[in-house]
Amino acid sequence: MADNYEMLYDQSRRLFLSFDQRPMIERFGLEHDEENLYFHILGEKAALDRETGVITCGDRRVSFGAACSAYDILSRAEKNPVLAHRWVGVADLGGTTAIQHSDSLKSDLSAVEADMEAARERCRSWGGIEQKQGDVSFIVPLFDFFPVWLQFWAGEEELGIGAGPEQLAFAGIFRIRYQKEFHGRLFRDNEVTFVYVYRDPVDVGRLVLQEGEVDAVRWFGL
Repeated sequence: MADNYEMLYDQSRRLFLSFDQRPMIERFGLEHDEENLYFHILGEKAALDRETGVITCGDRRVSFGAACSAYDILSRAEKNPVLAHRWVGVADLGGTTAIQHSDSLKSDLSAVEADMEAARERCRSWGGIEQKQGDVSFIVPLFDFFPVWLQFWAGEEELGIGAGPEQLAFAGIFRIRYQKEFHGRLFRDNEVTFVYVYRDPVDVGRLVLQEGEVDAVRWFGL
């Protein structure tokens, strides 16, 4: 029996095939022939079979998240999908095939999330352009026509707490959305924050707050 991800992948693939592929080719400038549509996923050339909808890189089928993200954005071709020149959280992207994209890169990043240099090298291998925000920050071409901005922060650098992944408990996803004037201009903040709880004893007198990153810390209830 197929698992839920495989069934959802198959539903999304079939729904994608119901769309006219000509607007996709025109809107996104896709290389194509009678058999495939071609584009890059994180710098690797992919082929989308125009008859079956299966997406492959070389001799392997791409991951569930990568395939469903591609189906979503390509199927919006007739809705004039152009970059709005502003960044939003993945939860705001929606999707024609009812797929949420938050976990699309999770498997690729889980092995390096505690190693900032490894994260930096992984982003560079994807053709990312380094930014100044965060401990590691890159704008990465998820697809040729769709960039994503990945940001990493090292908790030890900001607070002096050397916590490993096994010491952190996932507390939930919190939305932060507001706008206010900042240095004479309107500033809009719209982000999704994944919060983890560190429950081991903490000597507050030994915390080291990273200058320029942390102004203050405080306790609060969950």
